[in-house]
Amino acid sequence: MGGYQFRDKETTPEEAEEEAVALRARVVQCQRERGSGSWYFRLDNDQIWKQTDRRRLNFIDCDFDVRILDGGFGYEMRIDGRDGKIRVSRRQ
Repeated sequence: MGGYQFRDKETTPEEAEEEAVALRARVVQCQRERGSGSWYFRLDNDQIWKQTDRRRLNFIDCDFDVRILDGGFGYEMRIDGRDGKIRVSRRQ
């Protein structure tokens, strides 16, 4: 029936990701849980996040910058300079 068609604002994937960033921080300590093998990450703002996916991760040093994004059904942690994402939930 005719009429004006509204268009969504066009954004690049980088801009869309920047809008979804919930937190930028630096990991100052990480520790692996014995039973499940999940990782706990302590950030420089004293928040603690736990890995919720079952991927095997190995870290040599736990001093890196991260972005925590709202992933729709939870949160994703992305390490600056590395590909991939880690599903996480906030513990403290």
